[in-house]
Amino acid sequence: MKTVFDIVSHPDTIIILKNPLDTFAVWNQADVDFYEDVQEPDAMPEPSDATFVEEAAVEEPSVEEPAVEEPAVEEAAVEEAAVEEAAVEEAAVEEAAVEEAAVEEAAVEEPTVEELAAEPSVSETFVDEEAIHYHVSAQHLSLASTRFEGMLSGRNWKEGVPDKIDGLYHISAEDWDADALLILLNVVHHRNRQVPRSVSLEMLAKITVLIDYYDCAEAVELCTERWVDQLKRTSPVPSRFCRNLMLWMCIAWVLKLPHEFRKTTIIAINRKEQELSTLGLPIMGCIDKIEQVRVQGIDAIVAQLHDLLSEYGNPNYSCPSGNYSFECGSILFGALTREMQSAGLYNEI
Repeated sequence: MKTVFDIVSHPDTIIILKNPLDTFAVWNQADVDFYEDVQEPDAMPEPSDATFVEEAAVEEPSVEEPAVEEPAVEEAAVEEAAVEEAAVEEAAVEEAAVEEAAVEEAAVEEPTVEELAAEPSVSETFVDEEAIHYHVSAQHLSLASTRFEGMLSGRNWKEGVPDKIDGLYHISAEDWDADALLILLNVVHHRNRQVPRSVSLEMLAKITVLIDYYDCAEAVELCTERWVDQLKRTSPVPSRFCRNLMLWMCIAWVLKLPHEFRKTTIIAINRKEQELSTLGLPIMGCIDKIEQVRVQGIDAIVAQLHDLLSEYGNPNYSCPSGNYSFECGSILFGALTREMQSAGLYNEI
């Protein structure tokens, strides 16, 4: 049975959410897949295969069959006649069954082409039963979202043409979080009592993904500001590179929060060797910029190390204290050379 949310009492539009979101922003998916591959037990044989193996493995002991005396000629003739009579009776029964089946088949009328076309396919029925329906207002959607406005304009989208059966606009959606979409639609339709006063960091990130896709940041700005202020106290931006940092980066990028965005990007730039993945979040543009700034920063640091190495190795190096210039330069040159070699940077000179 499908789930239906009545956002408005007299809807003219149905948003049909298929394949609701199962997982969201999976952190370090490559390691997870590798772990699962390692931990996965050996595949067990199918029941039929197992039965076959057992039967093949068991060898029945050979038993010498006792000699059977051949029946007399008269007994053989009687048995042969009985077998022929049974075969004739069996053939008659089969022929009668075939005729009866043919009569029944002829009595059943085949459906017409129109009837077949009207019947939904198995896959269509399954999808409809599994989908989540949101009964909404096209006017509210169009005012809040430029994307919904384009869909319902009827120019280039099939969603802009009312359905011939129920007369409503049908908008398809896929892979969204069902609760996040419900919250967003309640905000757009001004159902303030149905809008939570606070949400978790993960839920706000899910809502932010929808805000980015449907381009409706301004319509929900009052709610997102309240949610962000609450999360700053309960779940602030982490000081290390982790999944929550990436969720905050997505929120800051979409909702245009300069302070939070700067903090998250600085931590991402200064991370060690972890891969910087979008986690499926709409932050590809800032990820590319972060990687570019990170590479430029690393190049600048390496260049400074090379300059120091050249300075310490110069025979005319002068110690800042004025004494022991040779000893000071030699110690600094040797220490820096060793550290750069251990970091794999010495060969880049």
